Amino acid sequence: MTRPRAQRVQDVDRSGCIAYEGRFPGHCPLCFGPLVLVPETPGHARHAHIRQAAQCVLTTDQYQPADLAARVQRNARVATANRRRFVQEWERHYALLKHLCPTFSMARMTTALSYADVLGVWSYSKLREETIAPLLLALSGFMRSSTASDPLDPPDTPDGFGKSVRWLRFWFDASVRDIGDLWAPRPDVPGFFRVEYSEPESTPFPTGGQVMRWTMLHDIPGMWANLEAGSTAPITPVERNAFERFLKQSRDA
Repeated sequence: MTRPRAQRVQDVDRSGCIAYEGRFPGHCPLCFGPLVLVPETPGHARHAHIRQAAQCVLTTDQYQPADLAARVQRNARVATANRRRFVQEWERHYALLKHLCPTFSMARMTTALSYADVLGVWSYSKLREETIAPLLLALSGFMRSSTASDPLDPPDTPDGFGKSVRWLRFWFDASVRDIGDLWAPRPDVPGFFRVEYSEPESTPFPTGGQVMRWTMLHDIPGMWANLEAGSTAPITPVERNAFERFLKQSRDA
């Protein structure tokens, strides 16, 4: 499976300006708010409206913008069928998770699955398997980043601000407010982003002020389709036992 294609914007500077490469983006790819050029800083843009800047993942001073909602009618029959399909292909899902986020662990996956159970994710009748991995990443919230180099980073990627990446989080663009929006009829798939942060100084988790760079990940449905069951990454006995233990505990709950 090939590495995700990424559109990298180098960073978001300390004053809330978004650095970009190439043609000026008229709208923010994450919140869709209009951007304006910063004349004194070539190659940088700023949200045109203060309110949108305050709500955008890239520039907010809040460490916990609105999370995904789950407005779904619980349906035991649909949920059972969807969850059973996931369990049958769990190794393939785990491989895609690890591909998108190499530091993603089995402990994180079972925690995200527990949260998905609570939200009723499996009750969405239009749930598509290729969206489960990015959804679990988005539901995982802020994650401590490994100190090792990230396979998604090119060798000459600067650390930005002279700091190293300490946290990362995955976000869908602003068109996804409810989890069900992932499967609503639309001309294009929603944008899915990996955002990297430095260590916060005054909040428990990072804010827009700590964003170092963001990456848009492309063609995840294609990755899922091309991921053959036989090409999944090796799963250790410890990981397999942990997943089986999670399944038993969730059945007994």
